[in-house]
Amino acid sequence: MTTALDLITGAAKLIGVLNKGENMAADDAADGLVSLNDMIESWSNNGLLVYARTIETFSLVAGTASYTIGSGQTWNTTRPIRIISAQIRDGANLDFPVKIINDEEYYNVQDKGSQSPYPEYLNFSNAHPYPVIKFWGTPSQAYTARLVSEKVLSSFALTSTTVDLPSGWKRAIRFNLAVEMAPEYGVKVDPVVLDKADESLGLIKSAVLKTRPLLSTDPNFGQRDNIYTGYYS
Repeated sequence: MTTALDLITGAAKLIGVLNKGENMAADDAADGLVSLNDMIESWSNNGLLVYARTIETFSLVAGTASYTIGSGQTWNTTRPIRIISAQIRDGANLDFPVKIINDEEYYNVQDKGSQSPYPEYLNFSNAHPYPVIKFWGTPSQAYTARLVSEKVLSSFALTSTTVDLPSGWKRAIRFNLAVEMAPEYGVKVDPVVLDKADESLGLIKSAVLKTRPLLSTDPNFGQRDNIYTGYYS
């Protein structure tokens, strides 16, 4: 098991600001934690670095097409970064797929208030601070929405608590955090460290990519597959 302090200390040694056997000063450790969490939050925007997707269910209200989603919102959960897929489940526990459309496609829908036995499309408006999920057509009954989403990777706390990381993540964080921290100390990163940072991150992306489904397109909305992140955008 590993702690955040272990990762920060290891990164500091890679750029030569700590020697073997030395411990980090409290203020340097605090700065390193900021860099670590900033880096992890940034990685969350890359679908190939989100190693697990979240499956959740939410209640629809008959006649209501829009729902805010996030902590304390109508759909109370951790804010998603993107919605990967969606289904509508009826009272007989039958699931009906819902197509994900982007903002432009949703805005081009003329009759946004029309009702439908089952919603056919879902638009995820990634607004700040709270996103809005909009369905078309408006559900005629109180169905259940099942969403598969990607969310921000968990942040770290600078305590003695250990963290359980997937295979390869400890190495990737340590080498990439070294690159992240180097400018604060005014040091140049050794090319070997740069290579290992790129290599370790690439291995994580490859592992995640193997768990993703094959790309597909919807001819109604044109070619929008993203070969770099592996999902229909």
